[in-house]
Amino acid sequence: MDLLTTRWKKLLEVGLDEDGAALDWSARAVARDRDLHAYIVAKADGVLCAEAGVRALKLIAHNFAPDRALSAQLLHVDGAKIEKGQKLIEIRGPALTVLALERPFLNVMGYLCGIATATHRLVTRVRDLSLTHAPRITPTRKILPGFRDLAIHAAILGGAHPHRVNLAGGVLLKENHIAAVGGILQAVTLARGTAPHGLKIEIEVRNLVEYAQALDAGAEVIMLDNFKIEDIKKAVSLKRPGVLLEVSGGVTEESISALAETGVDIISVGGITHSPKNFDLSLLEATLTR
Repeated sequence: MDLLTTRWKKLLEVGLDEDGAALDWSARAVARDRDLHAYIVAKADGVLCAEAGVRALKLIAHNFAPDRALSAQLLHVDGAKIEKGQKLIEIRGPALTVLALERPFLNVMGYLCGIATATHRLVTRVRDLSLTHAPRITPTRKILPGFRDLAIHAAILGGAHPHRVNLAGGVLLKENHIAAVGGILQAVTLARGTAPHGLKIEIEVRNLVEYAQALDAGAEVIMLDNFKIEDIKKAVSLKRPGVLLEVSGGVTEESISALAETGVDIISVGGITHSPKNFDLSLLEATLTR
């Protein structure tokens, strides 16, 4: 089983457990031993993220009702642009199983499609600027536990690039790290002496004074946290060869174009994953059969 399917399966198992699906009196009253044919339908325009979920759905359904097969078919590829009213997944199987899995599945799928859709809007705004040097858009680690791999995958489908996916994936020295050792130079020096040689040293700075200190310390990536546009432009003008500049803090659809036009290399957006608008989906055209 691949990683994304494993993550989906665990989340669906939690959803079934929390819902007390084994004692779903509503479904038992109408479904009993009947089968159900239905579609998951988009109720908005967006970007699809559900392929691993469909694989997990089949695995969970087998555990829920091992003697009766469930068929689930994704009707479009992951990352496809989808439109309101479009059928996304066709499902056939035991009605009790389908109805039990409906809400947990739609909850996870709505979150992930929401991330992919929000990311695509940001990436499109930057692409439409036709910049000679366009920055990468990245998510952050502001993701609920259990959703990390799926959320980052959804952001990639939307056109983003990953940042460090966990603490071992890169060195990022922030305010508390710097304060703990007494300064930017000390933090960068200690990190370079501790971290694997293949990792870049990134450091977060709050103003142009700290930015100059980070350059002198030899940081390879410098994050400008909540900088004003004029200060970002000043930082870009002072950038040294080989150094990457990242901006972060309160990035929105309204502000991302101006940030991209400053000439930075990376724009990281926590909102992609910590507060995307849920993508509206429904299980529709349900037909009970024998």
